[in-house]
Formats: sequence, C-alpha cells, structure tokens
Amino acid sequence: MCETTRRYAETMHRVLTQEGVETVQLIRKESEDQAISASRVRQLIKDEAYDDLSKLVPATTLNYLRSEQAETIRERMKTYQRRH
Repeated sequence: MCETTRRYAETMHRVLTQEGVETVQLIRKESEDQAISASRVRQLIKDEAYDDLSKLVPATTLNYLRSEQAETIRERMKTYQRRH
C-alpha cells in the first residue's frame, strides 16, 4: 500500500471511530502475488492492456471499459499524469 493510501485509511479509521462508526480494514485483493491498486488499473487502461486488466477487474467492469460509453474515461486515462 502506498503512503497516500495508508494515511487515508488511518485517517478514515480515526475519524469514523470518533463518530462511533465501526471500521474494518479489508485485505487487499491480489493478482499474481501483487496487490490490485487503482493506479495499476489506471495504467493498464491507459496502455489499453485489456488482457492484463481482465485479471484485475470483474468482467462487467472490463466490458464497460471497452464499450463506447467509456470512451471519455479511456481518453482521460491517456493523459492522466498523477498517481492519485
């Protein structure tokens, strides 16, 4: 987990606990011994690496990302520079 994600999770846990909300941190899903991260998924979309992406996201998500409806998302990913 990257530093930004770790800090976000810690902050959300602290704030929600103070408000009386029970939190549970889930173990990140892995593929090929690597945690699945949003930044990795974004990079695969940018690279149009749909075979690799199919190992990380549900079929419904993959189908959507390949559809005409998601053309704007795909175009944004091509120019996306930030990690988060």
